[in-house]
Amino acid sequence: LMQREGILLMLATDHNIPIIGVAVSTLKKHATENGRASKQEMIAAIDFLFGIETRTDHEADALACIVWAIKNLSGAVGRRRVMK
Repeated sequence: LMQREGILLMLATDHNIPIIGVAVSTLKKHATENGRASKQEMIAAIDFLFGIETRTDHEADALACIVWAIKNLSGAVGRRRVMK
């Protein structure tokens, strides 16, 4: 895993792509409105948002990162659904 992370960091640097960190609690709060949401709550929120059934908590976390980044880093404005 560290090798993959190193390669991604190297490629991002080579192409002037900024690396931005975000706290897990921030992602959880954005997806579920609860910064201490459980894995199951995160999965349920992402499944609801995308209308799919994620296979793992890692998949749900990755999609939550994408949604957070689009809303907070691209200037995109969209309707946010409260997911509980």
